[in-house]
Amino acid sequence: MKSIIDPDKFLPYFRKLDPRFKDLVRAAKVKFERDPASVGFTKVTDFKNLYSARAGGGKIGIRVLGTKRGDAIVWDWVGSSHAEYETELARRKRSGIYEAVALAYEIAYVETL
Repeated sequence: MKSIIDPDKFLPYFRKLDPRFKDLVRAAKVKFERDPASVGFTKVTDFKNLYSARAGGGKIGIRVLGTKRGDAIVWDWVGSSHAEYETELARRKRSGIYEAVALAYEIAYVETL
């Protein structure tokens, strides 16, 4: 499965990470492309097309979120703790942002076919 970063959405969060966490996220991207299960890739409950994965393993807690588009995942968020992850999910539920993001990606994906 391909792993694509949405630079406008993902990179602002990525830039805030500690440098050692950035290296873990980069390594997890490579692992994901070989074997998504190796980074805990899973669909997020209560969201139509939202997926998560972990970077670093253990107690580090780095999470990434993205939407599935064809044979790729488009990552749009990264956080360095489970608390940040839960806060982001709650924010998306409250604001309805997830549905708008999913629709925008769907339109963009269809236009590239």
